[in-house]
Amino acid sequence: MFLPREEFEFAMRQNLRRPAVILLSLSLLLLAACNRQPSPVPGPGPDMLQPTFSRMPPPADYSFLTSTLPAMVTPPNADDPYKIDFRHRDASGMDLTGQGKLLADWAAFDTATRWPEALPPDFNPERLLELGKNPGLGVRALHAKGITGKGVHVAYVDQTLLLDHAEYQGRIVRYAEIGKVPEQAEMHASAVVSILAGKTVGVAPDAFVTYYAAYSDDDHPKLANRAAAVNAILDENAHLPPSQRVRVIGMSLDWMPDTPGVAEMEKAIARAKKEGVGVFSVGTERYYKVGFMGAGRDPAADFDDLKAYGPGAFWADDFYRYPARYNRWFWVPMDARTTAGPGSQTEYAFYRINGMSWAVPWVTGMYA
Repeated sequence: MFLPREEFEFAMRQNLRRPAVILLSLSLLLLAACNRQPSPVPGPGPDMLQPTFSRMPPPADYSFLTSTLPAMVTPPNADDPYKIDFRHRDASGMDLTGQGKLLADWAAFDTATRWPEALPPDFNPERLLELGKNPGLGVRALHAKGITGKGVHVAYVDQTLLLDHAEYQGRIVRYAEIGKVPEQAEMHASAVVSILAGKTVGVAPDAFVTYYAAYSDDDHPKLANRAAAVNAILDENAHLPPSQRVRVIGMSLDWMPDTPGVAEMEKAIARAKKEGVGVFSVGTERYYKVGFMGAGRDPAADFDDLKAYGPGAFWADDFYRYPARYNRWFWVPMDARTTAGPGSQTEYAFYRINGMSWAVPWVTGMYA
């Protein structure tokens, strides 16, 4: 259920009625929030950087998933909206008659999913996967004009990354790890990098990416190690010419005032702001004067049309009760996204219901 156009446009700041205007206004606000001025990138750009990888993590292991699914798909509930998960699953023996709408509304799947020969007419996974590659809100129209993040060096701090996925192969210029990092690639990492800078999925497909995987260790909590990653990125900037420096850092995480490591993170963000590097996270509004929320999308609609959007699935119930709470944020695409998958170089996954982790790389790419 999506908002009538009039109400949605009000929630998008009343006077912002075209995707191009929304993107321009959001970009200007982000630039102002970071105390930066838009300027061309001089010189040869980050393509002159020599890639350095601390290691090459192997693809994700999906053996923890059972090979088959139950005979019947049951609706999710508020406690588990992600329960209809077909990724790397064998559904070839299932009878999905009459369950097309349920699947279209809730199912996650990937290119490794094995479907039955007969699928409901209102559920077409191949089409949904292809539509979900579109970043939405006119971004591809910007790409057609040559606005692709070309020559811009960005950074992301997240989980263990599959470095050689075809979607972003050749775009990663540095990979490093801090803390006790899982050996194998993880779905979260491939997803955020492809949304940020993927060749067919990404908002800034020609940007270059420095990437840090950071976790807890014996002496430091995860947030402190992710703050250490931010500082490491800024330290590296000091040894690069201006044209090659990282200009924005994204992190798909949030924290509370009592989260272990919060002091280190706040200090790292303050340093980044002072050095003119944008930082975006789930809690961006706390340290800039602009915030964003992840929007829902009708998975079969035109993602460049505002009518395809509404509140994100995980917060829609609260929105319909208290819509005024959400008027202070920009809404950016989040749900119904296709991303790179961590299982192989050519794997893609479609995630119908998502969290703010998918919104952060969209905004980071928009800034780039």
